[in-house]
Amino acid sequence: MKLTQSADIRVIFGNGSLDRELVKKSLEYNRDKFCEIEISIPESGGKGKGINVYKGIHGVIRFIKGDASRFTSSYIVFIDKEHCSGDYLDCVVEVSKQYGVRIEGAEKLSADVYKFRANTGDKDFTMYFVFQGIYCCIEDLILIACGVNVDEHRGEGCCKYYKERLKNLGVEKRCESKAVTELFNLIRVVLSDIGS
Repeated sequence: MKLTQSADIRVIFGNGSLDRELVKKSLEYNRDKFCEIEISIPESGGKGKGINVYKGIHGVIRFIKGDASRFTSSYIVFIDKEHCSGDYLDCVVEVSKQYGVRIEGAEKLSADVYKFRANTGDKDFTMYFVFQGIYCCIEDLILIACGVNVDEHRGEGCCKYYKERLKNLGVEKRCESKAVTELFNLIRVVLSDIGS
């Protein structure tokens, strides 16, 4: 499979600069091995700019609702598990409904990757959701990839625990390549589906 500049795919993040950094590195490290992709990573706004910045699942769906009617036909969404408690499929469907995005079909591609066929108005598009982390967020994935024993924390605010633990141990850079590999295994699921 080869995705090019005309691929019409946007990569969206629930929040977090670490998520952006690791996804970019994962795609860059694996570009020649699997695919080429033109990435558009829009910013949801900036502090002090007079733009409301919405995070998490609500921010993602709000962004897609406004963007899909004008531009893109596919989205790859990277979001920490903490933003959806319980069933991920139900979470995306319910939040989408709140913002007027209709889910026409959903498919579980792997334990942490879902594909949604959706529309808003007369625009059809696809959303791939990659739920990050083992329990909560990308930081727990890094800790576990590093061989650190971690307690299970879930739900709203759980990521603060793992971020603090990661900071205190100082293992982020040392384990980055392992985390990038783990993350690309999730990305591969999406890219394989897009290419089929």
